[in-house]
Amino acid sequence: MRTLVFATALVAPLALAGCDTGQAPIIDESKQSKKPSELKQAAKPEMSPEELAEARKKAGFVDPEEQMAEARKKLEREDKMFVKGHLKDFRKITADFGKALDSVEKGAPKWAKAKDSDGAFNKFNESYKKDNKELMKAYREMTSNGANGTGSIKLNVFITDFENFNGDLSGKISENEKFATSLETLRKALADVNAAIDEIEEDESIEPVGTSDDAAEKK
Repeated sequence: MRTLVFATALVAPLALAGCDTGQAPIIDESKQSKKPSELKQAAKPEMSPEELAEARKKAGFVDPEEQMAEARKKLEREDKMFVKGHLKDFRKITADFGKALDSVEKGAPKWAKAKDSDGAFNKFNESYKKDNKELMKAYREMTSNGANGTGSIKLNVFITDFENFNGDLSGKISENEKFATSLETLRKALADVNAAIDEIEEDESIEPVGTSDDAAEKK
């Protein structure tokens, strides 16, 4: 009996010593499954601006800037169609504006040389204002107060500059160093208007709308 007890007592410490080896645990915590909140979603690949635009388009998104550009393009084309339907009218008006500039250029030196410069100018201006009033009336009636056809050929810009020019006229205007420059600028603008009209006439893709003949028939 003593021998058995001794053997048991000897084995027990050895068994305990074998369990406490100081080695790391067999289970690797780094390989344990993580909680859903700890999992990182795979990053989506970045899209190029072109791909993003195409994706937004497919999703039905309309860019406000694209809408505005499309609207401007449509208005410009409608403007040109109106001009093509009234080529004779537009050419007559630009010719009349050219004559108005001629009369001022011819008369200004005479006003300056007159004894009463302002008096000479006022006498000229009486008939000049009447002629311009009729000219502007024809312009407004044809274009619906500048709403039709004027933007695409920049006639509206010329009209504004022309009216400002007339407001500065006086008996001694020819002595102003800006007078000749202003006249030259207006003539250049008018030439650009006529060039735009010619371009519209030659463009076969533009269909005329609201022709002068139609307007004459309504009257």
